[in-house]
Amino acid sequence: AIRTVRRFLEKYSDTFDLIIFACTDETFEVYRKILPLYFPRNSSEEEEAFNYLPSDIGSEDGEPVIKERQIRILDKPGLSAGDRDSPERTGDVNKDFAQSMATVVGSHPFANMEEDPDILKASKMQQTAATELKIIETRRRYESLLKRAKNEDLTDIAGLHCLYRAGVDRVGRPIVVFVGKNYPAHTANPEKTILYLIRLADPVVESDFVVVYFHTQTTDVNHPAMNYFKMVYSLLDQRYKKNLKHFYIVHPTWWSKLATWFFTTF
Repeated sequence: AIRTVRRFLEKYSDTFDLIIFACTDETFEVYRKILPLYFPRNSSEEEEAFNYLPSDIGSEDGEPVIKERQIRILDKPGLSAGDRDSPERTGDVNKDFAQSMATVVGSHPFANMEEDPDILKASKMQQTAATELKIIETRRRYESLLKRAKNEDLTDIAGLHCLYRAGVDRVGRPIVVFVGKNYPAHTANPEKTILYLIRLADPVVESDFVVVYFHTQTTDVNHPAMNYFKMVYSLLDQRYKKNLKHFYIVHPTWWSKLATWFFTTF
């Protein structure tokens, strides 16, 4: 509003003597701070205004320019620019215009329905906010699990020798090994297993890493439920998914292939 008044005064300052801003108690301070930016009283205030005024100060009337809201109207839109501007064109222009329009009905921008750009923008912002909120919530939950993993006694899971780090591969990426036949899926504490995985893998997932799963000699007692895989996947933060470069399965079976496919559906 203040910017519009300033632009108006630049054009019609001779038409009136006084402008009154009607403010409430809440808006008075806002106007008091912003008015010197558009109406500097001295050179120091003018220099100060350059640091706070936006780079886009709108149209010549001070209004914001939003390209999506601009209406583009062509005279005789069915004719090409050359035909409209050519002084040598003769004949019945109205007839030519009607014929040309017959071929473009439905293809002109006025015939295309588009959603409100404000609604589209708001929808994108909501989607972005929801995604960011989900990432923050996952990270918060992971940090809580990491804190527990560092403090709780997980010697019973470590004693199974089913999960450990095994050096690095030939390009220097850490290797995490899981031995399926050593993991009693039906009796081991699933929560402690996740905590032990986090304690073991958290130091290496900041960069590229590799997982090797030995499916050799496993039986039904070593196979966790598919819901357990889904829960583990949801609890691990984005670094695990982003930096896992290779997942090797030694001696795969139909069950291990099914479990691997199950991960790809998330």
